[in-house]
Amino acid sequence: MVNLKKTSMWVAGIIVVLVIIAAVSASQKPTEIGPIKIGVFTPLTGDAAVYGESLKKGLTLAVEDANKDGVLGRKIELVYEDTHLDNKTAVNVMNKFISIDKFPIIIAAEGSGATTAAVPLADKTKTITIIPVASAASLKDAGDYVFRVIPSDDFRGLQLGKLANHLGYETAAIFYVNDDYGIGIRDLFKSSFTALGGQVVGMESFASGDTDFRSQLTKVKSVNPDVILLAARKEFSVILKQLKTMSIVSKVLAPEILDSDIIKASGSVGEGVVTLGFASTTDYIGFADKYKTAYGATPALYSDFGYDALGIIVAAIRDSGSVDSTKLKNDLYKIEYKGATGLIKFDQNGEVMPKPLITYIVKNGVFVKSE
Repeated sequence: MVNLKKTSMWVAGIIVVLVIIAAVSASQKPTEIGPIKIGVFTPLTGDAAVYGESLKKGLTLAVEDANKDGVLGRKIELVYEDTHLDNKTAVNVMNKFISIDKFPIIIAAEGSGATTAAVPLADKTKTITIIPVASAASLKDAGDYVFRVIPSDDFRGLQLGKLANHLGYETAAIFYVNDDYGIGIRDLFKSSFTALGGQVVGMESFASGDTDFRSQLTKVKSVNPDVILLAARKEFSVILKQLKTMSIVSKVLAPEILDSDIIKASGSVGEGVVTLGFASTTDYIGFADKYKTAYGATPALYSDFGYDALGIIVAAIRDSGSVDSTKLKNDLYKIEYKGATGLIKFDQNGEVMPKPLITYIVKNGVFVKSE
């Protein structure tokens, strides 16, 4: 006869075991996959905040576009840290993103000095780092895991020397901010200008944030150059005004198109400043319209490069099917991305292919194409 008591105990035991297995299995199931977090360090306060905020607006639009369809079934989330355009802070933030936050991807939305100080950590730790706007020529040697979506000053600096020669200037003085950006422009312009027969008759520098430039400008005035190559950021309008008050009549050549607020602050003394800017390229994603819809204005300076910095990361993640840094690195070297700033392809150094330049001149407070 069947022992019902034993059978019941055996069945009960089986049920208990099954319940335990189910509970353990449930506890071992992976929780829902969270967002893909990407660290962004940029100046959001201080004198350079205008650039950080501009980049952030472009990045925000890129996040919205990426998250409409998701990325490998996940959302993109950007984590910002404010560096105030300070080299030491940038290095500390880079360390935090890598060592504490464990972010696989970082966007260095910074100036050349802070970016140059921080990005060596990228290659050492195999962390994908995208540079939207830092243009110092030396960054091309930052390593295999570093990619830049804005052309290097290597190209721009050489073209500035050619432009000065083309405009008929025989002598030049270089007045530059004493950091990686300014020094790079100084050396490249000097090399190009002198190779074409020009003569650099003076070179003076200043520290970022200076407000009184009369000592250096006195030396510039004494050599009476045909043109002054002025590599400055927020100091630009103040220098122009001091040039005027000191009756320095040399023409002024700027390395790049400056933020509209800087030109507006220059007033009438900004008239006639000449520069090389990027020529219009195909806006493959309708960035200008997206920006106007979101912010009610035309795109701010460099906001399109912010968009493309994230856009190309998203494209690489989708292509490689992974956020593994080695897979992403290999994909980025092969990718052809059509974004807000045109077609982006990287060379063997992670440098974007050069974009065409065009001459601009300040007329009525804005940069317009030179005839």
